[in-house]
Amino acid sequence: MPNLDQMLKAIASNLEEFERGLRSAPGDLHELKIRLANLLNAPVYDETKREYVPSDSLAVFYTAEGQSLQKTDVAGTSPVLVVFLRFSWVTPYVMLDWKRTVNGREWQTLGRDQLPAKLGHLSDEVARFLDAQGYQVLSGAILEQTLPDRASELDDSPLTVHEGVFSALD
Repeated sequence: MPNLDQMLKAIASNLEEFERGLRSAPGDLHELKIRLANLLNAPVYDETKREYVPSDSLAVFYTAEGQSLQKTDVAGTSPVLVVFLRFSWVTPYVMLDWKRTVNGREWQTLGRDQLPAKLGHLSDEVARFLDAQGYQVLSGAILEQTLPDRASELDDSPLTVHEGVFSALD
């Protein structure tokens, strides 16, 4: 297993290759979406593409008890948890971005340790599935690490893995 410095150098190298056009964005996620829906026994939704966000995203909605929800049922349910699977255009990185809301407007980011047990196990299962598909799941402290010799386009501060690989807007 590579150490932190090696991981950061590899991420920075992949990001540079992507910016130079030497690394292609992930392909169509349609097949992966079908396989995830079967794995999770839940509907998987495409998220709207957002300007200035270099990733594609799928979403799965759950009740606090871990029951899957249709996207149309989110407004009438409280609280709601959602996992956004953010597939960076800088392949092979993906992030499992868990959020929680009680009012449908304000979302709080949750770490793996803040999830109900059932959803924590589900998150681990999804990470293993994505790993088997050749993706590298980035989560936790690695996302806040700074990439060597890289600066943010927003304010010239050191560039974090999260901002460089996914977006400062997430």
